[in-house]
Order: sequence, then C-alpha cells, then structure tokens
Amino acid sequence: MWIAYGLLGVSAAALLWAAFIFGHGLVLALQGRRLDRQRHSTTPQPWRVVARKDHGACIQLWLHACRGRWRWWRGNIRGGQYLTLQVALPSGPQSRRYSLAALPHWSWRHLAWLHELAIKREPLGQVSTWLHDHAHSGTVMWVLPPAGHFTWPKTLQGEQVLVAGGIGITPMRALTQEWLSRGCPVPLTLVWSVRNMSEWMDYRSQLEAWAARHERLRFIPIFTGHDEAWRGLKGRLTGTRLLALSQSGRPAGVWMCASSTMMDSLRTQLRQAGVSDADIHFEAFTAPPNSDTATYLLHWADRPVPLRFDGQPSLLAALLEQGIAIDHDCRNGSCARCLVRVLEGSVRQVLSPEARQPEGWVLSCCVVPCTALRLAGAARGP
Repeated sequence: MWIAYGLLGVSAAALLWAAFIFGHGLVLALQGRRLDRQRHSTTPQPWRVVARKDHGACIQLWLHACRGRWRWWRGNIRGGQYLTLQVALPSGPQSRRYSLAALPHWSWRHLAWLHELAIKREPLGQVSTWLHDHAHSGTVMWVLPPAGHFTWPKTLQGEQVLVAGGIGITPMRALTQEWLSRGCPVPLTLVWSVRNMSEWMDYRSQLEAWAARHERLRFIPIFTGHDEAWRGLKGRLTGTRLLALSQSGRPAGVWMCASSTMMDSLRTQLRQAGVSDADIHFEAFTAPPNSDTATYLLHWADRPVPLRFDGQPSLLAALLEQGIAIDHDCRNGSCARCLVRVLEGSVRQVLSPEARQPEGWVLSCCVVPCTALRLAGAARGP
C-alpha cells in the first residue's frame, strides 16, 4: 500500500514538473518574437551585478537583467558580442561597450541568465574607474542588450587563429566556448599576449584545461613583461611568428582583439605574408565611417605646408596618414594618448570619450573637423 502511495506521489510530482517546464517553454515561445524585436533596442534596462572578482588592474563581473526579457530568455547571444553599460558620472552620463567574456549561463540561485564581463581599469578612463570603484554585488546599472557582429560565420572552414592582447581575451574566450559547443568543427589556435601577470586572471588555467581535453585546440600564452618565474614563450608577437605558431602555417581566418598598435602591426605583416584582408577580422570600438566628404586644411604646429582632412573617420586617422607621429593606442577615447590642442577652428565629436580632456585639448580619435584647424602641442598632449 505504502509503495503504491509512494509511486503515486512520484508520478504526481513528475507531472507537476512537466507542466511547469511546458508552461515555462510556452511563455518563452510567446515572448520570443517580441524579444527578437527588442534585441537591438536603444532603451537601456536595469541589470544587477551579482558577483565580482578582483585581479589587480582587472575585475570580473557577473550580472543579469533585473526584469523579464533578458533575465528569463537567453536569446541567440553569440561569442564575440558585447554589452553597452551606461553609468552616471559627475561630468554627465557615459556609456562604454564591453565584450562578453563568456556565453550566458543559467543560474538557479538567481533564476536568471548570467552574463560575464572582464574590465581593465584605464588610468584616465572614467567609466572603467567608476566600475572598479563602485560595481559590487547588488549594484544596479543601465545596460543595452547584447549586440555586435564580431562572431563566427555559420560555417567554419579551415584553421582559425584567435589573437588576444591583454584584456582582449574577453571576446576570444566566448568565441572559444561557442567553438566548443559546435563540436570543435575546425582546428583552433588561441594566442594570448599579456604584459602583466594579473591579466591572466583565472582564464589561463581554464584555457589550458580546454586545450588539454580537445586536441584540435592549441592555446599559446605569451608573456611580454619581466618576470623570471615565467617559463613559457616571451617576446613580441609578429605576423611571421603568429603563422609559425598556428597549426597549419596558413590559417583560413585570423581574429584579433588587442590594442590598435598591435593590430595595425599584425595586419600589415600578415598582408605581407600573403594573408588576404578578407581573412583578417578584428574587434575595435573605434569611430564609425565619416559621411562628411568635405576637405579641411589642418595647420599642424610649425609645419610650413598644411595637412588635409579628406573624410577620414577621425582627426587622428588623418594625422597618422600624413606622417604625424602622434602617440595613440585605443582609438576609442579611453587611453587619452592622442590629445591635441585646438588653437583655431571647431571639431565635431563622433565618439563619446571616456578619458578626461584638459581645457583646449581634444582626443583626436574621437573628433572630426568642421572647419579648417590650427593644431599645436606635443604629440603626447600636456
């Protein structure tokens, strides 16, 4: 008798659980089309930080949407996409894009899909500094849904090589996760170059473990700093060295996320080695193409012959094209290395800079001319 009652109870529980799963799936299916339309919404939603881990100049954050939509529905989020975080600073609201460091995973504890970010503190970066100082478990921020096109194609053919510089590992880790979820369809080589040991975070050991379990994955960490304890590869990564480190010697695709200096150098060297531009992909949150086709004269410092601005995406791009050795790195307003002084003329901002700008100076990667300009000052700014 008791056995029969027990079996009846188990059956009832199973039916209730099946009904819950069916109902939950039905709700998600009904929401699916509405959420697809909201995927690229320009209206930020509140997201809550539920965990944080510090690694020197880098932090890991796990967060989820506070309300329905992205809390309950994973969506077709891809490796290589990013979240746009908006924070209120004393100088006004600022937004920054941060690549997802992993594919979303379901948390029963929080009953939500968790999204992971890894963020490096930039010395002059207002948003990254605010996040390091204020983003803790329980902090609520305004976030735009995942977006971005730095993603795998539907069909992968031939070896793919991922190149990460420092914190640029974030989209590469998510891309590697997606590659694993797709059954390791092609050989994959991941090269990660860092200057500071703290930049490894917990990722190096995890990536080494993945490579040990999957013979088609080769993970190559390179350390460019000074630490006698490091016994792995050292030195600068060049295009020739990258091809030698690949599994085939002639990869079908090269994907990069690093400083603009490193990516520019590698792209040039890979082209010289015969790699097609169509096979080189890179992630950089830089100025969009400039729709203004007007030409403006640029009078630089003591140069007797004026330079020209002919529709380049930024003032920085125009200066570099014409031989001005101006210091730069990020090309998105974070590092503050490309400051120039505007003595005459006006500019239009095409990117919202994160770094602070002294009075009379502009970040040349974030502006384009509206008139002829007279520029002066040391290339490194004040």
